[in-house]
Amino acid sequence: MIDLKNLTIIIPSLLSNINIRWIEQVNTFNQNKINIIISLPPNLSKKNKFINKFDKEILIIRSDKRGQVSQRQYVYKFVKTNYLMHMDDDIFISIKNLKILLNQFENLPSNSSIVPRFIIENDNNKEIFLIKYIKNFLIFNHINPRPGTISKSTFEVSHNFSFYSNNPFEKVDWIPGGISLIRKEHVIKNQYFNFEGKAFCEDLIYSNLLKKNGIQLFISNKSFFKTIQKKYTDLNIQDFIEFIKNDFKARNYYRKVIDNPLSLFLIAYFILIINYFLRKIIINFKSFLKKIFRY
Repeated sequence: MIDLKNLTIIIPSLLSNINIRWIEQVNTFNQNKINIIISLPPNLSKKNKFINKFDKEILIIRSDKRGQVSQRQYVYKFVKTNYLMHMDDDIFISIKNLKILLNQFENLPSNSSIVPRFIIENDNNKEIFLIKYIKNFLIFNHINPRPGTISKSTFEVSHNFSFYSNNPFEKVDWIPGGISLIRKEHVIKNQYFNFEGKAFCEDLIYSNLLKKNGIQLFISNKSFFKTIQKKYTDLNIQDFIEFIKNDFKARNYYRKVIDNPLSLFLIAYFILIINYFLRKIIINFKSFLKKIFRY
């Protein structure tokens, strides 16, 4: 297995709304001799309340530009190990699962990148089968799309492979950039994401560049991580408009790169917008009924 001392975990963060449990996890990594680099935006206040909660051995660096991708790329020059992992500040993965991932990675071809499977902590999203199939067809252009693929509408299909699969890992078309393991010599050092702030659609752009460089992409069926799902349908109207605007801009850039049709792309966005407002109407109507029958 790859020695933990030969791994560097890079974490781009704004250090805002950080879960204390996540800080404890990062400190545990450090105590297990994993190299940790936290990359901060250049204008972050020195009085930030979270900075002093990390172990002193953890390297905290201010990048030259704000943004997940820019902050991540800035600290590549400080990595001294042969292997590195990108990790966002809302990711939870145990040492046990990390070791499983490292062991699998060692047995893959050298031109590979692998990610663990994700478990969504607050996932209660249940849909009627018919509605699910209709949405799949309109957004992914298939009623039962293959997990880990990218549709002609330029939307990614989640990695919802069976948990009972006998395969230790699956080969996929895209991986999440925020929890990926790769060899140092294979990282993308050139600026490829010219959008500031949250990295909308960056997973797809990043994955596409890796594939162009001959890197094979895998997802583990044996190693798992947790994250809190942020659903666009839970956003207020102002944040939703901001989300759609930023995601549309980045995803349309990627659509042009891979030469996907504009028509299917626009239909998928139309469905997302309709779905958002329908959910808001249903939620408000249920709330209204509850208030009426309370009296």
